[in-house]
Amino acid sequence: VYSDQNGPTGLIGPPTDTAQFLMAFLNHGELDGYRLLKPESIRLMVNNFYQESVAENEEQKIDEYFQGLGWFVIHRADGTHQLEHNGGGPGFVTEMRIYPEKGLAMVIMANGTYLTGRDILDRFASLDW
Repeated sequence: VYSDQNGPTGLIGPPTDTAQFLMAFLNHGELDGYRLLKPESIRLMVNNFYQESVAENEEQKIDEYFQGLGWFVIHRADGTHQLEHNGGGPGFVTEMRIYPEKGLAMVIMANGTYLTGRDILDRFASLDW
């Protein structure tokens, strides 16, 4: 598949750069002594991260999804949280995830229009880190 396009932001880079960004994100915006993001910027990106549960019945165990600034904010029924952002186009697919309680972040970038990284990331996240 030939595709002469950029992502919506024009941001292009390798998984290693994305992994460094995610490490900085987990470290309140710092990586190797350098500030890449302000803590306020991180808070804006995940503005619904600490939002109270909207479930009417506290016994109802459901996952709840919210939209942050650039991130999907997911409150899991087991009490954990997940941040994710994905994208793709003709011939490529990407997905990033952050599990703050585990101190875990992952990224998948692959050639393939219909490839889903969701199952792979779910499996890695379920491992005992």
